Amino acid sequence: MDQQEFKTLPVIKRIEEVELRRDLGESSAEIKEALGLTRYELSHLNRLSKKLCPEARKLIKRNNLSEGHARALVRLPQKAQEDILRDSLHRKWSVRKLEQRVRDYIAGREPTPDASYYEQLATHISDTIGHPVQVRPDKTNTSKGKIVITYLGLDAFDSVMERMNVKIGDE
Repeated sequence: MDQQEFKTLPVIKRIEEVELRRDLGESSAEIKEALGLTRYELSHLNRLSKKLCPEARKLIKRNNLSEGHARALVRLPQKAQEDILRDSLHRKWSVRKLEQRVRDYIAGREPTPDASYYEQLATHISDTIGHPVQVRPDKTNTSKGKIVITYLGLDAFDSVMERMNVKIGDE
């Protein structure tokens, strides 16, 4: 397999190729050279190979889990990977949301009971206005907070304002 072909493979196939070469006794230097990998890329694939829970591997194989999601999960012990993976799939978390949950877990912070309520609320608002939304309750006073609406460009901003029936300027 040449370097170009290797780079186009799905992540699970790249992991399996590195595992195969390791099993055949190739050194890290030989694998890097043969597959055109940097030290970082090889260590990343090795980490996924050794630490990713079996359920996540199955989901990657079926294209139900992205490489970004796998990279976030691999930082956790396998039991925590399985639990957080289940939540991630159920709630359809983005890679960024999953990364935040992993950071919270590592820091020992558990999600608040209201977290799922705010996530559902954000999803509902997002579906209604057609743009990504975050609902962020104040950490010290839960009767206050912020609603953050993401827009990419002025046309998208105008679309948000229109959906919210906000008239701007001389319209």
